[in-house]
Amino acid sequence: MADNQVLSQEQIDAMLGGGAAAPDPVEVAEAPAATGPAPAAPVPAAPPPPEPEPAVPEPPPVAAPRPAPSAGPPPQAGPPVAAPVAVDDKLVERLDKMESVVTEMKQLLDATKQELKSETGQREAIATELADIQKGLTATIGYRAQESFTCTSCQTVGQVAAPLNCTSCGHQNWWGWWPPQQ
Repeated sequence: MADNQVLSQEQIDAMLGGGAAAPDPVEVAEAPAATGPAPAAPVPAAPPPPEPEPAVPEPPPVAAPRPAPSAGPPPQAGPPVAAPVAVDDKLVERLDKMESVVTEMKQLLDATKQELKSETGQREAIATELADIQKGLTATIGYRAQESFTCTSCQTVGQVAAPLNCTSCGHQNWWGWWPPQQ
């Protein structure tokens, strides 16, 4: 008998030789009825509801492990088993290459994720520092002076300068913005 053949319970019982085999359903149907009152007309049964289709396909059945060989009679020879399919070495090589490429891509993706996390942290730190610098600049006297200064005498906007003193020699210089010379 072939290893992949499914046996009925009757066949299993007959092989094991234990217990009486169950009567054949055809024989039971053909046997004369017991004496007694005639049975009432059978009530027609409602058709069974249709089976719902599973949302996820069922996995293929798992092959049961083979029992250890016994010292009993040798198994009967079944139909010939198909020879293993020849494997194309080029296809196997291509598949191996594809698997290695997929593995390499997964590693690169993980490394890229780590770099992005690191760079995101660095960007956040730089943004915080810039916000602190800008906050400090807004507190200085010359912050945005060119955009916000208007002379009270001639109403010129943005033409502003401040005297600066050299701390080494004491010489006074001017720093700022002047109108273009004509």
